[in-house]
Order: sequence, then structure tokens, then C-alpha cells
Amino acid sequence: MKYYVVVFFILCFLACRSNRNIDRTIQEGSKTETSKSIDRKDSSTVDTEYQESRTKVSNEVRFIRTAAYRPDGTIRSIQEEWRDSGSTELVDGRGRSSENTVTEIKSDSAAVTESKKDLKEKMQSSSDNRPVQGVEWFYIALGFSALVLVALAVSLIVKYRSKIFSFFRKLVFRI
Repeated sequence: MKYYVVVFFILCFLACRSNRNIDRTIQEGSKTETSKSIDRKDSSTVDTEYQESRTKVSNEVRFIRTAAYRPDGTIRSIQEEWRDSGSTELVDGRGRSSENTVTEIKSDSAAVTESKKDLKEKMQSSSDNRPVQGVEWFYIALGFSALVLVALAVSLIVKYRSKIFSFFRKLVFRI
């Protein structure tokens, strides 16, 4: 029986092994250029037109009245004289004004976008056909140890059965 256990462990250790290595390199680059120009021209003109006319009117009024008397004292005639003069000035002004504003805007924009992405992947793989790998050895060793302990306990119980039963009888009847 002990030879089968040794053969089992030798077969587990002699089986193939697997490794897998992946090496990735990613390079990303982005370049953006933007240019914008605004050209603005403002021009304004003001046109003004003004007309003025002046009118001057002069008036002169003359009134003469003469009174002449007779020797008996009665009024023979009456003479009056007066003079009225005046002037009127009329100023008529007319104006017009206009403003013209011109705005010229020129806008130029340019954008250049360049993007670069390189992906390099190196994969190396090898396979492992071993039935037990890594941490699984711990569980196998734990199970094997438990099995050995159970087998040892059973063999000890079989060998010393009569002494164990008598001990338990004394223990039980004492209580």
C-alpha cells in the first residue's frame, strides 16, 4: 500500500507545467492645433445738409393831416402827419443729417487634429497538465494527513479495543 502513495506523488510532480505571460504596450498620442483670426473694419460717415433763408421786410407808413383855420376861427382845414416804420425779419432754417455705419467682420478658423494609437501585445503561453497545482497541494496534504490520522486512530482502537471499552465502562458506571 505504501508504494502506491509514493508512485502517486511522483506522478503528480513529474507532470507538465503551464505558464502564460502577456506583455502589452499601449501608446496614445493626440495633437490638436487651432487657429482663429477675426478681422473687423468699422467705418462711419455723417452727411449734414443745412439750408437757411432770411427774409427781411421793411414797412414805412406816412400819414400827414393839416388843419387850416379861417379868420373867423372856424377850422378851415386840419393837417396831420405821422410816420410809422417797421421791419420784420424771418429766418427759416432746414437741416438734415444722416449717419451711415458699416461694419465688416471676417472670421477665419482652422483646426487640425491628429491622433495616434499604437498597441503592441506580446503573448507567451505554455500549458500545464499537472492534476494538482499551486495552493491545491495544501488541501491534498491536509486531506492526506486527516486520512492518516483516521487510519491511525482506527488501528489503535482495534489494537487496544478491550482496554478502551473497559475504561469507558468504568467511567460511565462511576457517574
